[in-house]
Amino acid sequence: MRQLHKNLFVYYRGASPKREQRDFIFERQLEDNTTKALIYLLEHADRTKVLAPFLSQIAGLKDEYDQQQVQFALQRVDIGRPTIPIRIALAVAPIKGLLKSKSKGHLSGRPDAWIWADNKFALLLENKVNASDQVSVDQIERHIASASGWHKRNTKIVCISWDDIYNFFSQLQRQSVGLDPVSKLLLSEFLEYLKMTGIAHATSFEIDDFAFFTRPPYDRLSIQKRIVASKLERFTEELGSSPVIRKIVGLYGLKRIKPKSYVNPGVFRNNSTNFWITL
Repeated sequence: MRQLHKNLFVYYRGASPKREQRDFIFERQLEDNTTKALIYLLEHADRTKVLAPFLSQIAGLKDEYDQQQVQFALQRVDIGRPTIPIRIALAVAPIKGLLKSKSKGHLSGRPDAWIWADNKFALLLENKVNASDQVSVDQIERHIASASGWHKRNTKIVCISWDDIYNFFSQLQRQSVGLDPVSKLLLSEFLEYLKMTGIAHATSFEIDDFAFFTRPPYDRLSIQKRIVASKLERFTEELGSSPVIRKIVGLYGLKRIKPKSYVNPGVFRNNSTNFWITL
């Protein structure tokens, strides 16, 4: 595996001085950076061969539009297009689908990104990157309600996983006949970014993942620690969902319980020489 700093999309930021806030800040940073990486790819790669297929196959946009007139924005509540004819709310997370829960928190929403073409369509994007996260119904509804002219009845909600995103761009890369060098570079770097950060499930263990435990604490990056933990937790969850383990779990009367309920990661300290996860 290439060193993280050699990837175009990996972003470094100082850790929080308060240890209890580090995980939260890192997840927030990773979420924002992943959104930025996706938008950067779509905006600067060949729009006919990358952007148009993405909007068609991933977002379900079938109408014609001028690809060169498509605009992008990050972290905006509204783009001020109340009469746009086609409205799409795209939810991207490790777990596909919407979490049916209501919160009593924020009354307004701010999508992670917007993609639109005047008088044609607008798409708002909400992204989650934590392995156990889903986008909630409540969050999508807040985004829709906060945008002028948007309502649940006139907005199409599309849910996809980061696996879907990874597989889509992988196939695009394999079929990239005639793609310009810049687009090829952006595709390659984005796919590697998803693997490096462990966001896409289409990953495999690298020798560098295990070498993490041999490094002194001062030579360990937070992002590398998160990648190692995420891969090991996901491996354990997949092991826990296998027929043999499910049969064993069933002996304890837990046949209907999801693997996440009995997969318990231990404490992963900065100076740990191992990381235990129990079933």
